[in-house]
Amino acid sequence: MNSIRNTSETSSRIYHIYPKTCLSLISAILLLIVLVLFEIGLRMLAPIAITNVGYKNTPNGQRYGWGFKPYDLVRTENPDTGKVSFDRVNNKGWRDRDRTYENAINAFRVVVLGDSETFGFIVPKRKTFTWLLEEQFKAKGRNVEIINISYSGWGTSQQLEALEKEGIKYRPDLVVINFSGNDIYDNTIHTDPGKFGARIPFFHELSAEGKLQRRDNHRFSHELSITSRKFILSKSEIIKRLWLMRLAVKNYKKRPHIISRGQIHLIQASLADKLPKRFQIALEEEINREMTLLELKRFLNGFDLKQNVRKAIIRITENRNFQRDFHGAQGLFGKPNLSHRHWLLYKKIMVKIKDVATKGGTKVALASDYGPGLLKWMRYWHRAPHDKTAEEKIALQNSRLRSLANSIGVKFIEPYLNDNRARNDPHLDEVGHRAKADNLYKFLMLFFNNEIQKR
Repeated sequence: MNSIRNTSETSSRIYHIYPKTCLSLISAILLLIVLVLFEIGLRMLAPIAITNVGYKNTPNGQRYGWGFKPYDLVRTENPDTGKVSFDRVNNKGWRDRDRTYENAINAFRVVVLGDSETFGFIVPKRKTFTWLLEEQFKAKGRNVEIINISYSGWGTSQQLEALEKEGIKYRPDLVVINFSGNDIYDNTIHTDPGKFGARIPFFHELSAEGKLQRRDNHRFSHELSITSRKFILSKSEIIKRLWLMRLAVKNYKKRPHIISRGQIHLIQASLADKLPKRFQIALEEEINREMTLLELKRFLNGFDLKQNVRKAIIRITENRNFQRDFHGAQGLFGKPNLSHRHWLLYKKIMVKIKDVATKGGTKVALASDYGPGLLKWMRYWHRAPHDKTAEEKIALQNSRLRSLANSIGVKFIEPYLNDNRARNDPHLDEVGHRAKADNLYKFLMLFFNNEIQKR
């Protein structure tokens, strides 16, 4: 009893001696308790995500460079409306329904491997073409599973790795490789001396004799030892919200137009013969300057430019990542700068994919992303000329893919007509995903109808 009384008296004495310190300490403890309870409440009732790419510190991240762990949340944002949606990856870390390796219902199985186009970079999971395609078969009473194995930023090299380590375990009847234009470059991303070259744990290259070889990327082990900022942020619901608020404020303060190096390249590529020399010099002097629309128009008023040229420059200089980062390889101007070596590496990887599939009793098909919707989007942003040369280059790309598919004995899925893109992003929008699902449905029913009907 005396001990309790003495403790109480001591506490009272301390409080009277240091009243402000005691109040600050009590307030800090109460605040900490409130924050902890708030964090727990958010985790239970309203969790959010901050990325749709994934993290390196996950099982799939360690295998392929980045990815999600089972049931992680994914954040997607419609670039035209700003609408944000959240959904979870499946039991194996893929943006798909839950799957088992065992085919208990004897379904006709299609594994689709790809990059951000297949992943559904700007659409909810239930609006991706793989999800819609399986729903389409279900509505027709067909026993078909469309298994999505993809992450944004993947090259064909990672798709081969995923087929060997994951896809073949499902014992699919068909493997579809969804080709996107940046696959060719992503297969050699390890040669980038910067941070991107260190973010893949392996790569494929050609030997002096032209044979495909898989190599470990020794830079990845160092990259893996560094904990990324987003991975740390992802551990707290409160911090994630503060981070997104910071990005929102940053975007709000950003002016709608900018003259970056990439945009100068694009202006020169698409409008060079229509620009006075004085204007081109002035562009260099304004490098990296952000402007309001009014400021940009005032700048343009200082030069003798035709109205259609002014409109083109206003659109090109919109302050968007894909415009700021433009380089010549992304457009349809001049001769294609893909080397024979790039294409040969791609072909060798595709041959290896076919070999892996064939050993598993599986067929392969190659789908092209080069449709009229992509050309329309590129022209809208002045990344392609408005003459026949652009159509010819799109046709040439598909011709090369078609010839490659024929030469190695895999089927080629022709590009579809309504591959619609978002205005503010080159990825398929919901309309484009629906059209791609319809196109793949027709392909499967044309070539695999008999096998599907037996299931």
